[in-house]
Amino acid sequence: MNIPNSLRESTLNRKLALFVGSGISSTAQNSINEHPPSWPELLRALSELTDTETSDQINQLINEHQLLKAAELFRFKTNASYNNIEFRRKLKELVNGPNSDPFQPSEWHDLITTLNPQIIITTNYDNLLEGGNLEHAYKVATFSNTKFDSFLRTGTTTILKIHGDAIKFSNNDEDIILSQSDYSRVRNCGRLTFDVLRAIFLTYTTLFLGYSMNDPDLQIVLDDLFFDRDLEAPHFLLTNHAEPYLINHFEKCFGINVLTSDDYGFSIFQSLVDEYQSSEAINLLI
Repeated sequence: MNIPNSLRESTLNRKLALFVGSGISSTAQNSINEHPPSWPELLRALSELTDTETSDQINQLINEHQLLKAAELFRFKTNASYNNIEFRRKLKELVNGPNSDPFQPSEWHDLITTLNPQIIITTNYDNLLEGGNLEHAYKVATFSNTKFDSFLRTGTTTILKIHGDAIKFSNNDEDIILSQSDYSRVRNCGRLTFDVLRAIFLTYTTLFLGYSMNDPDLQIVLDDLFFDRDLEAPHFLLTNHAEPYLINHFEKCFGINVLTSDDYGFSIFQSLVDEYQSSEAINLLI
């Protein structure tokens, strides 16, 4: 598939922001081929921290694809039982892997490192992006950070973790965003996060990686950011398959062009990174 000119030009001019979802994390693995969980798998694993009745309810909601309700029930029961210490420990291990055999960045992470965009936004809790970008000294900010807008003004390469960070959560330094109530809390108390995201979407081309078009996480973010805007389609999402009505919905409602390939967009992204590398090599010779 040919790369759209606007996506190519934004990449070559370093005006591309990446928005990274759990599909990218799921490509990581450790020495025994374990992978980070999908969101349904994460909720099922976390449900084990609750009593049997609640766990059964959570799993039933997951089976019915009501993931936000499952997360809401888990949050309610966990807060009520004060089981947060085990929750913090388990979440970190689930998304980063055991301390003795952590998950390692994949080819996707390597390509992201090579591209080295100024801005990476992610809804993932894990620390794989940081692991793949240590050479480039990314600043890492979360939804509770009140200074990350200054990173953008000064051109600092930044990873914005809008749902929180597993290590910080494990250390009880800050909370995470898991349920719809958590989203509401951030809307009320962390408006800077969404203000900066709107500014990024208005000034950068954004490429979404590792998301399903039915991902409720993504839907909530997009609804909040684009519900009152009438935009053309300057942004892009890579996926493996998309129904025509969803392609139209994303373009008309969110300004996102959907690009598909059998490998979830990996070949498209690889071509984009290869073109960027070639351009950088030519610039060095000039």
